[in-house]
Amino acid sequence: MEESFNPDHILFIEPINGEYAVTEPVITGFNFSREVTAGSNERKQRVLEDDFYQHPLRRNRGPNDLAEYRYRGEFDIYSLGRVLLDISQWRVVGDDDYSGAMGELASKIGDTYTAAVRWCLGLDPSSPNREARLRGLIDESSASLEWSADLIYAYDKNVRTKLARLWV
Repeated sequence: MEESFNPDHILFIEPINGEYAVTEPVITGFNFSREVTAGSNERKQRVLEDDFYQHPLRRNRGPNDLAEYRYRGEFDIYSLGRVLLDISQWRVVGDDDYSGAMGELASKIGDTYTAAVRWCLGLDPSSPNREARLRGLIDESSASLEWSADLIYAYDKNVRTKLARLWV
């Protein structure tokens, strides 16, 4: 899991011929990452309140000023949704202009891209990132924190394959 994905982690390397290929980004920033199969008992004290690439539930503070929720695979998907929202607007979309950006998303970028972003952000009824679903997992002793096969399949179906069809 990435655990800190944001636009700073997307690079376009200048090839020898001098032409950038937007279809070949390099993803970096795995300094906080860990294996997908590793369960996490960590509730980091890193400052998350102002990091709008983190899921809102992850930004909440619990006892001892620790993050209320342990990091889970769904939170990586939320971070990707925030990055995709930034890309659609050609700017960083903070919490203060999030609603406005979401409101104009379909008219700026189209229905397919909008559907993928909404799914990542938990705004689609089928999304595993729906806040009500995640709030139900506060007792995480029995909840998987990893990228399960179901989560990978749902991501592939609702995001990767839809966005791949947009490349011309």
